[in-house]
Amino acid sequence: YIGGTGSANALDDYEEGTWTPALTGPTTVAYSSQIGRYTKVGRMVWLAFTMTFSTAPSGSSNYRITIPFTPEGSSSRMYGGDIFMDTAMATSNYGNFLGVYNGSTNVYVYTSAGNARSGSGAWQTGTLSGHIFINT
Repeated sequence: YIGGTGSANALDDYEEGTWTPALTGPTTVAYSSQIGRYTKVGRMVWLAFTMTFSTAPSGSSNYRITIPFTPEGSSSRMYGGDIFMDTAMATSNYGNFLGVYNGSTNVYVYTSAGNARSGSGAWQTGTLSGHIFINT
């Protein structure tokens, strides 16, 4: 319990919902499943997602996951997330992470070497699941 309405500690902004995670950037991609859930408490947002690709993403640009909230600030990758299922990644490169670009709804998938995942050689059919944490 956090103070009542009008209290200095009032919890006056709480929301739970769903969203449809998708990749932007690939020229071709097809999904067999897209599930996203979020919880927003005040300015803090926790997002969980899973996408299963029935057709591997292809194309040469960087691939980004779109999220339903815009993170505060202008510093690149001030927020981020983790990947816990990455069978959609063709290259076995442990340490993949998600980089959030503040002021934008773009979340990039990076390798442990710090390179954004893009191009048909890096992706295959399979599942990509993870969590993203931001402040709005």
